[in-house]
Amino acid sequence: MPRGVARVYLRIIGKPLEGLRELNYVTGPRIRSSVYRLAEERGYTLTLVNLRRSYFDEQLKARRPKMASMEGVLYPVYGLYGYLKTLLRSEWNIDLLVVLEKK
Repeated sequence: MPRGVARVYLRIIGKPLEGLRELNYVTGPRIRSSVYRLAEERGYTLTLVNLRRSYFDEQLKARRPKMASMEGVLYPVYGLYGYLKTLLRSEWNIDLLVVLEKK
């Protein structure tokens, strides 16, 4: 959530604003680009596996094989549902498997 929105939210619920400027937002795309850049600079080939996505794909294929071909559409909907369900109530985690191989 943007800091401005967080500031308003914290005021509404009566929580202190100290430390809000110290937060560093970490996102999946930011982590991926940083790790890819570092690997490239050091001469490594990098493979990143989104473990949450892999688990979703496996479960979809096992439970709903006819819908497995729609995984590219269903996973973002699943992610949006999870985000909206926990909006303003919890943090998110990013489950990545990083495989580095020397070029």
